[in-house]
Amino acid sequence: MRCLARYLRRVRDVLGRLGVGLAWAALLLAALLWAASSKGRTAPGIVGAVLLVAVLLWTFAPWIPWVKGRLPAARRLAYLEGAWVYGRRITEQGVDLQVDLDQLRQRHGDWSALTVEWIGAHISVVEGERFRHPAAISPDRWNPTLGGQHARLLDEMHSQLDVLIRLRDEQRAQLR
Repeated sequence: MRCLARYLRRVRDVLGRLGVGLAWAALLLAALLWAASSKGRTAPGIVGAVLLVAVLLWTFAPWIPWVKGRLPAARRLAYLEGAWVYGRRITEQGVDLQVDLDQLRQRHGDWSALTVEWIGAHISVVEGERFRHPAAISPDRWNPTLGGQHARLLDEMHSQLDVLIRLRDEQRAQLR
């Protein structure tokens, strides 16, 4: 019974993905294919079949593994996850001396610049600016000591990682 309910839920989700225009296009292509094949004409039938397959592949792409990887949302999701992992590695870098803090700032600056540029080009300029200037930096960590500077930088990086997680979740929702 559970299996049937899961199957019906999936069918409902698939049918929910079909827009009215897309459904009419699929019906029109199927009619063209049937009409062309019944009169012995092969060229319109082949064209109709190719178009019908293209419409169906586009509709059911999130459930086909080799097509799913080629979707823009899947590529964006993969990049965001990679950027998050790299940023997380940077936050785990230990800081004992001012030289270490300078290296951490340099790595963070490079990572942040590349990620802002990519987000601006592939998702939204606004989201890129949200990533560049995260809002959740606690002002009590602004003291000039090495520990305070490190803590402020870590706050900024954790806020940026939170932005990446939110963007990743939005991209993942597009694939469902």
